[in-house]
Amino acid sequence: MKVSSLFELIFISLFILLVMFPIELNILVLHWDFEAKKVKSAIKNKHDQALNIDLCNLLIKT
Repeated sequence: MKVSSLFELIFISLFILLVMFPIELNILVLHWDFEAKKVKSAIKNKHDQALNIDLCNLLIKT
């Protein structure tokens, strides 16, 4: 193996580690953030529905 090809291999490896890995990690974090917002929205909707049902039951009883 020539020295230049060894340097190329090291350079490519560093490029993948320093550039591509953070991009992939950022995409994963954005996806997790999106999923977390969907879950929070679903929980809020269920909570709002429960409040509406409670208010309806209260109005029906009175």
